[in-house]
Amino acid sequence: MADVTLYHYGPQNGFHFTVSVLGWTEERARDFLSAQFAHSLHEMATPTA
Repeated sequence: MADVTLYHYGPQNGFHFTVSVLGWTEERARDFLSAQFAHSLHEMATPTA
């Protein structure tokens, strides 16, 4: 869980990349990363066969 959180919100995170490198607005980056974070949590919680 900590790895997923750091990936999305840590010091070298996707927010910095999407805003600084890609030039997205903070709102767009926040919405995108929130959706990606929720998806990651769902994937972690879903058992694989």
